[in-house]
This record gives sequence, C-alpha cells and structure tokens, in this order.
Amino acid sequence: MAKTAHETAKALIAAEPQISAAEKTLTSARAEYNAGFKKYEDGFWELYNGRRSYDAGMEEYLEGLQKYTDGYEKYAEGEVEYYDGYTEFSVNKEKLDLGWDQYEEGRKALDEAKEKYEQGLIDYEDGLEEYNTKLADAEKELADAREKIEDAGNAQWYVFTRDDNQGYSEYNDNAERIDRIAAIFPMFFLLVAGLVCLTTMSRMVEEQRTQIGTLKALGYSRGDIMRHYMTYAVTAALVGGVIGAIGGCYLFPSVIVYAYSMLYKITDIHYMFTASNLILSIGSMTLAIALTVYFSCDKALKETPASLMRPKAPKAGKRIFLEKISFIWGKMNFFAKVSARNLIRYKKRMLMTIVGIAGCTALSLTGFGLKNSIMDVADLQYTDIYQYSGYLAYKDDIKLSELNSIYKTLTDYEPETEYTRALIKQYDLEHSGNSMQGYITAVEDPELFETFVDMRERRSGEEIKFSEQDGAVITEKLAKMLGAKIGDEITVKVSEGVNRRLKITAITEHYAGHYIYVSESDYKAVFGSLPKYNMIYFQNGISMDDDEQEKFTEHVLENKNVAAVMMNAASLNSIHDTMKIMDLVVLVLIVSAAALAFVVLYNLTNVNITERIREIATLKVLGFYDVEVSSYVFRESIVLSLLGALVGLGLGVALCMFVINTAEIDEIMFGRKIHAISYLWAFLVTAAFSLIVNLIMTRVLKKISMVESLKSVE
Repeated sequence: MAKTAHETAKALIAAEPQISAAEKTLTSARAEYNAGFKKYEDGFWELYNGRRSYDAGMEEYLEGLQKYTDGYEKYAEGEVEYYDGYTEFSVNKEKLDLGWDQYEEGRKALDEAKEKYEQGLIDYEDGLEEYNTKLADAEKELADAREKIEDAGNAQWYVFTRDDNQGYSEYNDNAERIDRIAAIFPMFFLLVAGLVCLTTMSRMVEEQRTQIGTLKALGYSRGDIMRHYMTYAVTAALVGGVIGAIGGCYLFPSVIVYAYSMLYKITDIHYMFTASNLILSIGSMTLAIALTVYFSCDKALKETPASLMRPKAPKAGKRIFLEKISFIWGKMNFFAKVSARNLIRYKKRMLMTIVGIAGCTALSLTGFGLKNSIMDVADLQYTDIYQYSGYLAYKDDIKLSELNSIYKTLTDYEPETEYTRALIKQYDLEHSGNSMQGYITAVEDPELFETFVDMRERRSGEEIKFSEQDGAVITEKLAKMLGAKIGDEITVKVSEGVNRRLKITAITEHYAGHYIYVSESDYKAVFGSLPKYNMIYFQNGISMDDDEQEKFTEHVLENKNVAAVMMNAASLNSIHDTMKIMDLVVLVLIVSAAALAFVVLYNLTNVNITERIREIATLKVLGFYDVEVSSYVFRESIVLSLLGALVGLGLGVALCMFVINTAEIDEIMFGRKIHAISYLWAFLVTAAFSLIVNLIMTRVLKKISMVESLKSVE
C-alpha cells in the first residue's frame, strides 16, 4: 500500500507540467479568441460604414477567423488534455489521500516506537549505572575476599561423606535402632517359644506311654522307638520353622518398611533370606524340640513295658506350708484349699506357667516401655529441658550495628524478648581411650542461660547452677560415651596437634545430641581468647501454632544479617513425626508377645486338663456342676496367671532397661521412665488372654465324658 501511494504521488508530480502547459494554451487561446472577435465586431461596423473598410476588414477577419479556428482547435485539444489530466489527477489524488493516511499511521507507530526507544534508553542508562555500581561493589568484595584469603594462610580441605547428610544419617540411625531391637527381642521370644515346645512335646510323650510300652513289649529297640517319635517331632519342627522363618522375613520387614514409608520414599523392598538367619531360627527351635523328645523318651524307655502300659500314678498329696498358718488356712473354703494343694503338688506345671506368663508379660511391658522411652525423648528435651523459644545463626564477622539490628528485629516482634549470645562449635573429644564428637557451647550470659536450659541431675532431679560452675557442664550421654565423670578432664582437639583440657564439674540430663556448656570466662581460660559468638538464644513466649511460628521466622529472616532460624516447636513436631513411626513397630512387638501369651496359656491349660481328666470326671460323677468344675480347674490357672503377670512386670522393668540401653544410638538417649499406664496395659493384656483361654477351655470341660474318662486301661 505504501508503494502505491508513492507511485501515485510521483505520477501527479510528472503530470503537473503538462497540466500547466494545457492551462496556458487554453488561456492564450481564449485571449486570441476574444481579440479576434473584437476585430470581427470592428470589421462589421467598418463594413457597415464602408466597403473598403469591409474588404480590408474582411481580409483581416478571415485571417483572424483562421487564427480563431486554429486557437479554438488548440483550445479543444487543450480542454481534452485538461479533462484527461484532471481525471488522472483525481485518481492520483485518491491514491495520495490513501497514502497520506498510511503515512500518518506509520508516523504514529514511529512516534510510539520512538517513545519506547527513549524509555528503553533511559532504563538502559539506569541499568548500566546500577551494573557499574554493583560491579564496583563486587570487585571490592572480591578484592576484600582475596585479601582475607591471603591473610588466612594455608587453606584447609573439608571432606564430607554421605554420613554428613542429615537425611541419610537420620535414616541410618533409624535402621540402626531397628537392628538393635531386632537383635534383642527374638532371643526372648525364642526362650518363651522353647518353653511352649518343651511342654507340648513332654506332654505328647506322656500321652504315648501306653503305645511306647506296647512297642517295647513287641520287641522294638530303644533306637526304633526313639526314631519314631524323633522323626515326628523334628518333621513338625522343620515344617513349622520354615513357614515361620519365611513368613517372618516377609511380614515384619513389610510392616516396618510401611511404617517408615510415611517419612521416607522407599521404592523397593529387598527381603534378605540369609543362610545364617534361617539356620539359627529354624535350627534352634528344631534342636530344642529334638532334645525335649530325646530326654522325655529316654526317661520313659527306662521303665518296664508293664509300667508303661499302665496310667502314670498321680503325685501324692502333701501338706503345704500354708496349712501351718492357721489364721489363713482356717478361713479358706474347701475349693481354695484344694487349689492351694494342687498348685504345690504340680510344681513343674506351676513353674512353667509362671515363667511362661512372666515372659510374655515382660515382653508386653518392654514393648510399651520402649514406646514410652522413645516418645518421651521429644517432650523431655524440647519441653522440659529446653525452655527457650529457639535460636538463630549469624555471620562470624558481624558488626556491632548489624548485631543491634538483629536484637531490634527480635524486640520489634515481641518487646519482652530475652536473648543471649552463644558460640556453638563442634570438636573431637577424647577421654580414657574413647572418642566422640560434641558441640562446645560458650554462653555470654550464664545466669540468663539458666532460665533457657533446665540443667539438672537426672536421677536425683537436683538443679545444676550453671552460673556457679568453675568448669564445664557435660550432657549425660556424652559423659557415658566418653567414660567421664565429675572431676575428670577431657581432651578437646582444636586442630592438628593443638589440644585443650576441659574439666567436668557437672553432668546434666540431656536426650538429643552431645553438648558441653561453658561460660565466657571458662572458655577464655581454656582456649586463650574470647569466643567468637555465632548464635543467639532467645525466649519470646511464642505459641506452638505453626502459622505463628512461620510468621515469626519470616519476620526474622527479613534481616539480611540472620543466616538461619531454628524454632524448638518445629524441632519438637519433626521428632514427634519421626517417633510416631515407632508406634507400629512397637505394636508388632506387643501383638507378638500377646499372641505368644495366648499360646502359652492355652497349651499349659490344655496340659493341665489332660493330666487331670480322671479327676475332673470324678468331680462330675460326684455331682459337681459345670460352673463348679470350671471354677475349680481355672482357679489355679488364674492364680498362676496373676503370679506370672506380677513377676513379669518386675522382670519387664529390667528387660526394658536392658533393651533401651542396647537399642540406643550414639546421638540419642532414650527416656528411662515407664509410664504407669504401661504397667496396667501389660497386665490387662495378660489378664485378657487368660480370660479368653478359660472361656475356650470351658467348652472342653463340658465335653469330658465321665464314663470314658474313668475306664481303666486294664
């Protein structure tokens, strides 16, 4: 379009000379016409006045007419040229108008582009100025950094392994915790399960006395008879062991991995079927059953065939020590006295029941206690011991004005905020051949810091006055790992070949991490210089609400001198989330212990009923009701279950403390207190399964046939 307008304008300019020439010709022709006409008119009058004048004028007229005709022709040609030129002019004018509109639009776009260009030029100049300023600042910082590097002397290399990654180290700690628990509990389950197997296989041999006597009378050798029962027992043990080992290798890892998948992204589970574990688990149970069968059969095979084919004579009743206590024995009814005599009469069954129930109760209490000790870590550390709200980190080379700006940031949010500076630095520590890594915390204001951290002796609860200490206060787990006690001096490795000695004046209760607290003056006395503080502990009474915690953190981080902020509430929530995973693991232990308790109770109660089936049938013949028979039999089981549960609670405390000390990882000290509700739950679990077993065995008692049970073997 722009090209058409240009061509139209060019054509108009080229046509202008022609139009002008045509207009001049037209004007000239008109002038000649007017002159000729005037002559004609003069000639006419002259003709009228005189012939001579006419002839002369006629000639002039003709000449003028000829000129007029020629001029008129030129005029006509000029007029045609004029109209042609005018038509072309009109067309070209329309093109010119269209081109002019396009020109105006283009000019407007050009003006807008020019404005953008001018604004861009201004932005460029501003950016260039800012760039030059920042470049100058960066060059200055680079020069300062180079100067510091030159002043720093030889550079030190720090090599970090994957153990330094927090996520990896936490996962490793969790795996180590599970590994230690897995190394302890199977041993106790194995002992209790072995007791169940011992009872079961012993009872099987006792029930087969008649068959053993018959085989012996028919001439079968001791080896043949022993092989018969050994094959049966070992086959059952191997089949059960294989099923249990393979099932356990799938079930328990799946449960544990499922629990930890709530915290970690675990894609694949690799089930480890190691030969050593399979041989240990299957072989130990098979060996226990094989030995039980061997000793039971060996004892039976020592008797004659005649004695074996007769029922084993019941143990004779004896007077018990309780009968000598007349004020108790005299107040007991008949069934209570019979039950007391039976408990003492069947000492082996009593001992096995108490041991079995005690073992299961101890395992249940250990499970509950382990949960208590693990879950208490977060609350004890971040609620009872840590009284401050949090701490923040800042640069080592901070100026006083910048430090004051941090203080102002804290007080702007909460005017009543209390704070004190501290240096936290990790060192390698050694004592008595033991080495650990720990954090030395040098505090600017020890008296204020006493209100921030509740330092106390764990067993006695005695308060430790940090401001009055003439030395270091060390955390309990670190002291234990180093083998240090109050009055000892530990070695602090400052750098290669440079060590310092630090005296321990108190050991404080602490559950997470390893710390040594010293005052500013003690730090200077040991290290020869004042501490270069890098932390600020603060207490502002902020609530545990996540939104408020996040709002405060964002407020503090707006100060460019603050490098990081750590809130105790966030740490507490994080540890709670991690420790909740242990709930499922502990639940597996508790359910397993409860199931084992059920098996023990069921097995021992069944053995009790089978051994006394003739006695029970006699009671039915004598007219005792089913309820009376059941109470007579189960009274002993209930008493033994209660005794076993009480013994198990005491045993569980020792077992739980042993498990806690064994399962602890280096960085964490578990709680040492079992909650009262855990004792109650462990007792109720045992009591509940005892009641369930009694209800199940009540049906067995009702089905006992009086006639068949009292028939003599002869």
